[in-house]
Amino acid sequence: MFPHFGSDYLLTVIAKHMGIKMILMYQSLIPNRFFYVTDLYDFGEFNTSVVKFDYPHQKVEFGGQKIQFYMKNIKLKYKSCHYTFINKLRRYFTFSTGRMTFLGILKSYSDCLDFKYYYTVFKTEKIEKDKKSVYFPLQMQPEMTTSTLGGIYTDQLLAIEKISNLIPDDWIIHVKENPKQLEGHRGEYFFKRLALLPKVRYMSKEVNSFELIEASEFVATVSGTAGWEALLAKKPALIFGNTWYKAFHGVIKYHSKFSLEDILKIKIDEKVVEHDYNNLIKNTANGIVDRGYIQNFSEYNDEDNTIYLKESLSRIIKAV
Repeated sequence: MFPHFGSDYLLTVIAKHMGIKMILMYQSLIPNRFFYVTDLYDFGEFNTSVVKFDYPHQKVEFGGQKIQFYMKNIKLKYKSCHYTFINKLRRYFTFSTGRMTFLGILKSYSDCLDFKYYYTVFKTEKIEKDKKSVYFPLQMQPEMTTSTLGGIYTDQLLAIEKISNLIPDDWIIHVKENPKQLEGHRGEYFFKRLALLPKVRYMSKEVNSFELIEASEFVATVSGTAGWEALLAKKPALIFGNTWYKAFHGVIKYHSKFSLEDILKIKIDEKVVEHDYNNLIKNTANGIVDRGYIQNFSEYNDEDNTIYLKESLSRIIKAV
């Protein structure tokens, strides 16, 4: 799997430095398929994915509003800070499972109160459709998609600041909070930095993402699926990290010489996007390596998955 924490990331770096071969796997949104690379930073380019796997040609449906399976039927995260604090204290004093120190519990409680307060103060549900806008959906943190794939843009505010410097004064940025987000990475200073950006509108968790995409000139994200959803809505995407659709037509990765005109001149060609998507599928192998994706494959069973993974990994390991 891709590294999620500091320890396994360091193992990846050390292995690369020592010339030890690696196979890094990442589950795909394509049912029963996973990405694999032998270099973490090849994700999105897939030059190291030398074994190709057949898959029937897929027709890409543009213009729809497909909600990803992991965002369906979610309950918005509005946990009680007091209840959570008391529950953590109970586990701490009864020596139940948990690694948090007493000071860590106090810090978590303080962060929870801060996020609850600032979220309430800053949020808005009004989409300003009368102004040109960029849509930037915040990704949940802490998570591998920003911590590992985001690079320096694990600090998502840094990406938002870059966008703010790019766009004219009469544009705005609709920054939507992630429905699953809790207090992590959303402390007091996150909101103080946000307040320094007059072009930003901090959108409530309840606001419809597809409406924000439709209202935008383009979508920007570190590595989130919103960039792919932008392409399906025939809007270009600006990314700051590495993501599976990075090399697709209509997607630009931010760089120091990037200009607003670079993305505004893009016209989405559906045939090219569909071609890129089907080329991408060839870089995915059969099987599920992340049990969280089982619900994305209606025909899943453990026995078949074992066979899929045995055959896929056998071919990949021989090639590597």
